Amino acid sequence: MFDDKLVLVETYSAEFSVTQPREIELYTKAFALLKQSAVYGTAVRDLILTASQHFDQMPSD
Repeated sequence: MFDDKLVLVETYSAEFSVTQPREIELYTKAFALLKQSAVYGTAVRDLILTASQHFDQMPSD
């Protein structure tokens, strides 16, 4: 999202620009939901460390 006028969407095979206000509103809402569920600061460091330790304990093939 660049601003309230343009959203650039990239897929595996193409990229397209969204300029319709109603569609931009959908992307704005989706971004807000993702931002709500994101982890920041020390919490994200703890999450990454925990995941790293988990995968370090898994047997390698």
